[in-house]
Amino acid sequence: MHDYPDDPLQSAGNPDPFEVLQSTPLRLEVVFERLTPDDYDLVGGSSLRTIRELLAGLADFETVSAFRFRQILAEDNAGLQPFSWASWSERYDRADPALAVAAFRALRSWNLSLISSLDLDDWLREGYHPQLGVVSIDDLVRRLAANDLARLEELEATLQGA
Repeated sequence: MHDYPDDPLQSAGNPDPFEVLQSTPLRLEVVFERLTPDDYDLVGGSSLRTIRELLAGLADFETVSAFRFRQILAEDNAGLQPFSWASWSERYDRADPALAVAAFRALRSWNLSLISSLDLDDWLREGYHPQLGVVSIDDLVRRLAANDLARLEELEATLQGA
C-alpha cells in the first residue's frame, strides 16, 4: 500500500474542494493562453514532467475520476481499478496539449454537474481501491482537488523556470 495522506488538501490550507474544482478550468485556461508551442516540451517542477505531459495527465485523471465517481454511485462496494501513471504517460509525448485542455474542460464540466447534484448519502458512498483502501465520493473529490492544485503549481513552476 502506498503512503497517501489522509487529507490531501491539508497541506494546501484546506481550501473548499468544490471551489477548487470549479476554478481550475479557468486557471488552466489562463496558463494555457500564455503558452507557445515551444513551451509544450519544457521540463520543470518537482516531477520533471513536461507541460505537455502535465496537461495530458490532467485530462486522463479527470477521465479516471469521472469513471470512479459513477462506479461508486452505481455499485455497492465498488472495486476501483488502479492504473499505472508510468504506463499511461508513455504516449503523452505525442499528446496534443490543446486537445488535452479541451478534454479536461469538457470532462470537468460533466463531473461538476454530477457532483453538484449529489445528496449526503451519495457523498458518503464508498468503493475499495487496492492502494487507497476504502474511499468515499468525498475522499475522491478531495483527491481530485489536491491533484488540481499540485498540477497547476507544477505548470506555474515550469513556466517561471523557463
